Amino acid sequence: MVGAAPKEERVQFNGLAAKHLFWGLALLLGLGLLPAAAQAGSPGYPESPPPRDFRGAVFGAPLEDIAGLHPVTERLPGPASRYKGVYYREGEPETFGEAAVVSVAYYFRNDRLRSVVLTCRGDVNAFLVKDELIARFGPGRQVGPLYGWTWDSFSVSLGPLPDSDLHALTFTLEHAPQE
Repeated sequence: MVGAAPKEERVQFNGLAAKHLFWGLALLLGLGLLPAAAQAGSPGYPESPPPRDFRGAVFGAPLEDIAGLHPVTERLPGPASRYKGVYYREGEPETFGEAAVVSVAYYFRNDRLRSVVLTCRGDVNAFLVKDELIARFGPGRQVGPLYGWTWDSFSVSLGPLPDSDLHALTFTLEHAPQE
């Protein structure tokens, strides 16, 4: 049909996406390392509290307290140790704000939810995710290819994944309450 917008394809969580998520997460953790003095009154350091949860999954909560999670090893080939502590939820909403979502992964460390990584395909969806985040937290801060927000023990960042058309939105509890 002439003039019709192309339909976004939903891509299943796969090994390539997991690899990109891993490297994206490694890059994104740097946002939480800025000194507190540099944060005061700066864009990207919101006065509002950090997110407490992602779609009902409370950051820092034990695995058994979050219903509906399944190990990604149920869907991905390869050794289980490669995806230790990584989970997905059946029936996960396919949008974040107005953006189409490719996958959502829940990362656990020491049996506690420490990070959630949501991926989307293409710049249009990345801009829609960014718009949703700005509506929630106010203006963020650009650090290289990453755009994000930082609190004392939490960060939210959005950036492209290397060598792909995917973008990762990462919510990270930098320090668990017990640490």
